[in-house]
Amino acid sequence: MEGFYHLRGRTPGPVWHYAKVSLRLEMASEDTIVIADDAFRGREFPDAPEVAQFKAEAIDGVRDALAALSAGRPPYRVTVTVIDDAPFDTSPGDVRLATMRATGNALATIG
Repeated sequence: MEGFYHLRGRTPGPVWHYAKVSLRLEMASEDTIVIADDAFRGREFPDAPEVAQFKAEAIDGVRDALAALSAGRPPYRVTVTVIDDAPFDTSPGDVRLATMRATGNALATIG
């Protein structure tokens, strides 16, 4: 199952929010979260210091989404395939929120 979420907008005041996340969710024998090696392929500097923070936020976002499910759920392998940020518009927590919602969108396709 594929999941996608594009967070973009502005809160009251001068703070903009932007993050775009795509991921793949599969049944697994245990919960696993992977950030694809090329998840930041659209970024000019994929090794910049903030990339580690965005990876950590993506992992937390998946954990948040899975934790919200009922007990006894099946385990999943979630691979975050794309994380897109904007240097001046991505605020702390934006990648986490976008990843949580992308995971929720993928889970919603399970019927």
